[in-house]
Amino acid sequence: MVRFAIRACALATVLVVIQASAAVADNNPQAWTETTSLPPSFTPRWDSASSAFPTLGEVILFGGGPISLGQSWWNDTWVYSDATQQWTKGPAAPAGLTPRSGAAMAYDPDIDKIVLFGGAGPSWPPYDDTWLFDGTSWTPGPAAPAALEGRTGAEMAFDPDIGKIVMFGGSGLDGYDDTWLFDGSSWTQGPAAPNGMGARVNFGMTYDPTLAAVVVAGGDGGADVWLFDGTSWSPGPTMPDGVADRERVKLVYDPQLEGDVMFGGLGPGSATTTTNILADSQWSTVTVNPRPRPQARLDAQIVWDTGADAFMVFGGETKNGAEGLSDSWILVAPPLKLSPRSGPVGTVVSVTSGPGWPEGGSVHVVFMKRLLETVTADADGNISTSVTVPGSAPGPKTFVVSNTDIRVSVSTTFTVTGSQDGPRSQPNVPGGHDGAGAGAPAVASAPAPPAHSPLRQGQTPIPATGQITVADGQFELNSQPVALRGLDVSPLGKTDIPDADYADMESWNMNVVRFFVHWSDMEPNPPVLQGTTWKHTWNMGKLNRLKNEIALAYNHGEYVLIEDYCGPPCMGNGWPDWTYDAPYNSHQITYTDPVQAATDYWTDPLRQQFTMDFLSWLAKHLADTPGILGYEALNEPAQGTYPSDSETTAMIMKVELALCQAIRESDPPRVIFFTTRGGAGAGAPNANFNGYKTLGNVAFDLHDYFGGRWGDGLNMNPASPTYGEQMSEVNDFTIDVDTPPYMGTTYGQERYMLTIINSLKNTGIPVFIGELGGRGEDEPNIITLFATMTGAANSLDISWTAMALTGRYGVLKQDGTTEPWLQTLIDAAGA
Repeated sequence: MVRFAIRACALATVLVVIQASAAVADNNPQAWTETTSLPPSFTPRWDSASSAFPTLGEVILFGGGPISLGQSWWNDTWVYSDATQQWTKGPAAPAGLTPRSGAAMAYDPDIDKIVLFGGAGPSWPPYDDTWLFDGTSWTPGPAAPAALEGRTGAEMAFDPDIGKIVMFGGSGLDGYDDTWLFDGSSWTQGPAAPNGMGARVNFGMTYDPTLAAVVVAGGDGGADVWLFDGTSWSPGPTMPDGVADRERVKLVYDPQLEGDVMFGGLGPGSATTTTNILADSQWSTVTVNPRPRPQARLDAQIVWDTGADAFMVFGGETKNGAEGLSDSWILVAPPLKLSPRSGPVGTVVSVTSGPGWPEGGSVHVVFMKRLLETVTADADGNISTSVTVPGSAPGPKTFVVSNTDIRVSVSTTFTVTGSQDGPRSQPNVPGGHDGAGAGAPAVASAPAPPAHSPLRQGQTPIPATGQITVADGQFELNSQPVALRGLDVSPLGKTDIPDADYADMESWNMNVVRFFVHWSDMEPNPPVLQGTTWKHTWNMGKLNRLKNEIALAYNHGEYVLIEDYCGPPCMGNGWPDWTYDAPYNSHQITYTDPVQAATDYWTDPLRQQFTMDFLSWLAKHLADTPGILGYEALNEPAQGTYPSDSETTAMIMKVELALCQAIRESDPPRVIFFTTRGGAGAGAPNANFNGYKTLGNVAFDLHDYFGGRWGDGLNMNPASPTYGEQMSEVNDFTIDVDTPPYMGTTYGQERYMLTIINSLKNTGIPVFIGELGGRGEDEPNIITLFATMTGAANSLDISWTAMALTGRYGVLKQDGTTEPWLQTLIDAAGA
């Protein structure tokens, strides 16, 4: 096959390649075909970068991140040749091109090179370097200007109208919504994103010649589409239901279908094999060759392979992100066109398609599963007919053209603007529930894009000097906003925390410590029933030790949050053992199963009363102690065997509210901290917080162990019965021993936090992240984990404490030396 490298313009290059390679397309069946997989020497991975290299008839894949523990980041190059239809390993990366994932990559026909920018590896922050690949070797590109910060998850596309590569978005020290232009020799900043075009990562981006614009589509669960005409961004056709709410997707212009194709990705429900297309300013679905076809995946690499005249899919991960893929597929499909694309029932629609259908083959035109006509393909493989739209309710409806002999079907949509049957019904939206009982239904809404702004004036870490309160969704001292940043601490372990450790935390820019206080320390022996009253015996020695620790922290400018460690079940780990014995619970059971103990707690007035007695006693005896930020009634309350639904959340929050009210009565000025179920905010999107809003001076405690590979942390699919009630499908809880290496971003963490922030909208209740972190030395990307979590919290003005000062996840080792991620926390605390 002969290929020509014409430099006059990008369009001429593409046309010559297509014409010279037409024979290849003729040999491909008009459907999905599996081609040669990446070889066994290729290790499947996350977040690779890829691009076609048209003048060489090649497809290039570079780098990626680890799927499993024990694997590394990659900086290898792999080359697919159209001539041989084989993948081979390309040239080794030079020393400066370090292993990375999430780099942006695109082909620049004006310099006949592939351009790569950024990406992230095991270090922090992401890279801000540019590299050029000429088919033989990688060489350094121009240095990035100061304003072009390192990033991962950005996307880029070449715009032939301006002769420049356009790069948008990504995540690094923050989530980015900036535009950058590369002219082959230098980077310049492009126009600012308009209102509504928020930051994003892992989205779709391509140049569409029919629109004469660069298209940015969705990503991060979004449905918005934006067009760049070389000068400014403007809104494009929003993705409809069934197409939107997918992320870790890519987008590529497909000249055979004359539109921008998006394949696969992961959405609120599950991964998908769906192929969607933006053509004629409308989104529709293309279904081709149901079997065989690529399996459902996220993070798939897709390109338009000019050498094969085919849309190409390769790599990615399975729907749960646990297994990498190395298969390769190509799609050659005849386009389907409708004219007009919308109208009332009875509209006569011209249906044309081709080339690609077998001459003389019977092609069926189907509308909403109703066969309208059978037409014969002409000698050139085209079909042409006209059909009438039958009665149907308004909305996007699907036309399908298919041929059973070659098992091909392609589809697109027609919007019915008139109705014989009335409007479409709307999906049910889960209702809300008051923390103290049922409330008015809550309207589900997607998280708003984060406002990437610096901290409000005055909201910087300041030492503990007075009583913190909550007002207007933030922590305040004397009506001035305060940022609280610090560590979780176990003050009453085998030995007390020494003064030197509090002095160290002061030097680390930290002004808050979250104390794990064990009820079992304060009341090791069971109460005695005297008549109808339970007589408690409290350990005043432990209480005095606690007061001493509070004083040490306060003397070093650190506020103390007293946390009841921990909520049910906590058998043998925080609560006294006697609370699980039959004489001391309403169910008269001696528990051996912690799950059953947790389940029964919510219907156990006696254990709830004992919990209230402890918290009231503790708050009363600490009421005159300076330096206390507030109290947390229950740490990560466990639901036991109750279902993950809003009724369970309401039940738990009702009990928790009663405990909070008891604390308030004993120590009125302090902030009270609460949560929903567990620690990750499950149930918050459907909860009604009126009881806590009425109590006032309260904060929501969110624990961030969100792996950030996908989603909002919670399942935010409104159609799901567990909407807002369970963690998302690819959660990757960061302290599980078998969790893959962390691959989250600052922007992904912001989206998780915004899920809870938006749930508390109009309540005046701020979010406080009481725990954040990962599995410590066993996590190969622990620096990025802490950097993105704290960076997201700082960007959204959320106060936080990280896990922890000491212990398995602590910043101090047993020998007193510090862990390498401490500096990341120091930098974040002082930001």
